[in-house]
Amino acid sequence: MMANDAIMKLWGINSIEEFIGKTDHDYFEKSLADLYVNEDLKVLAGEAIVNRRWMVPDNDGQMNWYLSTKLPLKDKEGRVIGLCGLLRNLKRTGKEYKPYYDLSEVIDYIDEHFRQNIKMQTLADLLGVSVSQLDRKFKDFTGVSPTKYIQKVRLAAVASALLNTDKTVSQLAFDNGFYDHSQLSRMFKLSYGVSPIKYRNKSNL
Repeated sequence: MMANDAIMKLWGINSIEEFIGKTDHDYFEKSLADLYVNEDLKVLAGEAIVNRRWMVPDNDGQMNWYLSTKLPLKDKEGRVIGLCGLLRNLKRTGKEYKPYYDLSEVIDYIDEHFRQNIKMQTLADLLGVSVSQLDRKFKDFTGVSPTKYIQKVRLAAVASALLNTDKTVSQLAFDNGFYDHSQLSRMFKLSYGVSPIKYRNKSNL
């Protein structure tokens, strides 16, 4: 129904008319969009959600980490009529959010090298821990394994490129660390619910 300038800038939207009527599923992979929508439904049912960690890809496919707070808005009779929310970039929240800073070097490395073949031992060495300890620490913070996170980063980059470039699916597979067109198409459909071509065509309607 509405969006502020910060959200429009984050997702590369030039005018509010482009945004009105769209849903989370128009901008995010299905698994992330489903989580965002389900959280909104909980808030609209009256639940307050404070300082939940979320990964949110921007218009360039860059994965960013935020603290999200959402509160139900009520009328004078106490009925929920909407919600208000606040996103805070974890890189700017201060050192008090220690788990993020403990993993920030690993997350930054993935963000910079996701197009390459990233070895788990390389990530573990950045933290000075074993591969199994890395996997546990990463899951505790992000909710997914390092391998799954790398996949999400790659798919977010592909989704952005589908909307902002004319590159073929084969080119995007090569550019973003996938084995081939077939692997990218299969993984993209599992995450976004449609093939890369349908995603591009749907978003251009």
